[in-house]
Amino acid sequence: MRHFPRISRWFAMGPGWGFLVGMTLLFLLGTAMFSFAGDSGVAWSHLSSEEKKALNRYSNNWDRLSPGEQKRLQKGAREWTHMNPEQRKRIRSKYDRFRQLPPAEQERLRRTHRWYKNLPQDQKTDLKKRWKNSSPEKHRTRRRK
Repeated sequence: MRHFPRISRWFAMGPGWGFLVGMTLLFLLGTAMFSFAGDSGVAWSHLSSEEKKALNRYSNNWDRLSPGEQKRLQKGAREWTHMNPEQRKRIRSKYDRFRQLPPAEQERLRRTHRWYKNLPQDQKTDLKKRWKNSSPEKHRTRRRK
């Protein structure tokens, strides 16, 4: 353990001095030290140019987004920038089809997605296997209903 004689001397003078020095240090260094500890968001300036381009519509209020939202959006932008044009085209077409559905159907799909997302991994694997082994005709009729 490292010893800091200058600082420890103030703490050794008594609990009042130690508290006073500690609070002074906290006041002077606190904003710099604790902004990194409490803020786990992503600074706009640290994003790559491709990520900034993908997140352009959020640029005006980026600082007002929660750190979790910033990280989620950055992750999505990073995934988007690493996709090839064919993958992007497929995702856009799926999104366009989703937006054309009636609101009740959109909500049903959202609920199903949330349900699936909350399943344990072994149940997801089992469902994927069952889907893979079922006939493609069943898949088409399910989508039409």
